[in-house]
Amino acid sequence: MISHINTRLQPQVQFIIDAFRGHVPRMATHCYGSRVLQRIIEYCDPEQVAKIYDEIHANNLSVFIHDAYGNYVIQNMVEYGRQEDRDRVFAIVNKNMAAMSCHKFASNVVEKSIQQANRKDRQNFVTVSIGKPVLVYLRTGADRIFLFFVCDSFSQSNILHAARHYKKCEGLTLTNKLRV
Repeated sequence: MISHINTRLQPQVQFIIDAFRGHVPRMATHCYGSRVLQRIIEYCDPEQVAKIYDEIHANNLSVFIHDAYGNYVIQNMVEYGRQEDRDRVFAIVNKNMAAMSCHKFASNVVEKSIQQANRKDRQNFVTVSIGKPVLVYLRTGADRIFLFFVCDSFSQSNILHAARHYKKCEGLTLTNKLRV
């Protein structure tokens, strides 16, 4: 039933949302509970699940981000949740970008955050992930000039993912491969 929730059924599933209150941390990190939470977040109004979001934030958000099942709940919260929920997740991603990008489950939250971010937030992610890009010019004997980025070396896939999204929103020309 929960996978078929639509706007007509939202009032009818309020009892499920109410039943999860007080148990969100345990349910978000449970294989079946997280799937129910994901569907609730996906199909119900953010105002309807606000107390669930608040309960997630009241606990250590980082625990959910790094959990095998909890990361899916956070990804759905980033995609369908309130702007304030996204901003809180984005703040954690910005603060811990390197470590999260290297973590099996947290890296999914980093990727979803980059996908769902607005232009300003994407710029912040790129700046955090590759540092302030330093353009280096090399002149060879044949007067050829090479231009390349010097950047930190962590999670090449997330750096490239961030760079692709930055390229789309900024119209920049970036090489297909960053050598890290």
